[in-house]
Amino acid sequence: MRRSEGAFTLLEALTALSLLGFVLALFLPSYLSLIESQQREAEATQEWRIFYELARVSFAEDDSSLREEALIRNYNASGQGRRVEAFACEAELCQIWLEGGEAYTVAREDS
Repeated sequence: MRRSEGAFTLLEALTALSLLGFVLALFLPSYLSLIESQQREAEATQEWRIFYELARVSFAEDDSSLREEALIRNYNASGQGRRVEAFACEAELCQIWLEGGEAYTVAREDS
């Protein structure tokens, strides 16, 4: 039998596939941690977005409690991130409490 010079042997193909698998096994954990950190950042962004929207409504309107309740209810129903447990806004300060006990506080700055 004559061997074709342009073809790969089975051993060469298996070696290449095993090297590819080894390289993928090295990079897979870092890729998965990158995906996880991006998901955490997306949740944090969503939490700040609802907080910003609630604060904006509170500072813009005198009687904004109904709109705040609707925003919180819609956000909690969407299932994005942690649930909003409470929100309070005074003349110069707003606070939001999230599921798990974490709270954010923002002071109003006039430009």
